[in-house]
Amino acid sequence: VHAWTDGDGDATDAVTQDDSEALHARIVVDLDGDGDFAGGGDDRVTVVLVGSAQSGMDAQSELAPIIGLSDASTVDVRVYFADGDLVEVHDVAANTELHVRDPG
Repeated sequence: VHAWTDGDGDATDAVTQDDSEALHARIVVDLDGDGDFAGGGDDRVTVVLVGSAQSGMDAQSELAPIIGLSDASTVDVRVYFADGDLVEVHDVAANTELHVRDPG
């Protein structure tokens, strides 16, 4: 899952030059595919994107986590951005590289 934001908080606009990985975005994956994102058991995985705004040759180029889905073939994904925005994507197939943009 790649979570993107930009300078004005709207990474869905046509200008992509200012897009960057959304630090401190929280990604929640509902493994049982019912879309309720209820906690408990092995039905949910939560990941927080943490990093630094480094640049140059020593900088980490991507913050996209690889999330193990056990035997799930499709999942539902929620991304909470640091500015409070929320995006949900349903029925995401396993082995998919998902890009979610902060709607601003």
